Amino acid sequence: MLVTRSSTNASTLESPYFLQFGQDIRLPFETMVEPRRPFYNYDLNFHEEIITKIKETFRTVRDHLREAASRREVQYNRNSAPIRFRVGDKVYLKNEKRFLAPKKKFRSRYIGPYRITDRFNETTFKVVPNYGGKPQVTHANRLKPAKSLEEILEPLKQFINPDNPEGERAIRGGLRIKPDEPPQEVERANLTE
Repeated sequence: MLVTRSSTNASTLESPYFLQFGQDIRLPFETMVEPRRPFYNYDLNFHEEIITKIKETFRTVRDHLREAASRREVQYNRNSAPIRFRVGDKVYLKNEKRFLAPKKKFRSRYIGPYRITDRFNETTFKVVPNYGGKPQVTHANRLKPAKSLEEILEPLKQFINPDNPEGERAIRGGLRIKPDEPPQEVERANLTE
């Protein structure tokens, strides 16, 4: 407890003991090393000095906390991107019921597709299932843009050989297999040699 109370906080730049009592903690060995502090048993200005000292400390601590909050905000928003959905976009909706059902690892994380029909503000949208159903009002954090079939197949075009009309495809690092032929067995190297 002594270490926690006497160590300086990263946000306030003061120790909890100093914020509570208006002075740094005095350890037993400091009585031998440092000169004695003045006693305020009979001094009438003691209360006024402590109150002004604590008020000044709290003022500086408040400024330090504002700076720490702005640093945390910058750190939190560092990897965030603005949400850009428009009315008419196709989206998938996050499946919240997935975690209530047994064997949740086999359930789909997103359901849909849905279409955005209305926008209430920057982050709240009304979505309707494409194949009929009840409309829902949801936050943008639960939405994921739905891709068309062409957008999904675009990265796979590198594996399709456009020169061969028979449908020869390149798979697994350059092996070429025709649809009519069964896959060939690949000999494995003897690892004991």
